[in-house]
Amino acid sequence: MLSRIKCGDTATIKSFEDFDLSMKMIEMGCSSGQKVRIVHTAPFNGPIAFEFDCSMIAMRKEEAETIIVES
Repeated sequence: MLSRIKCGDTATIKSFEDFDLSMKMIEMGCSSGQKVRIVHTAPFNGPIAFEFDCSMIAMRKEEAETIIVES
């Protein structure tokens, strides 16, 4: 899950468990097979910021837990 990747590490998105979130991610250009790098994780279960290509996205930890990744 994307929420379990440590800051600075890179992973590849395998799939999405949440259909609505997957549609939003695809609209932003982030889909299965995309490499992402965790840029920042906020304390106290706060948002997670990650980058792909030339874009950066921040999302709630609960949302990041629905994205299946492979290290």
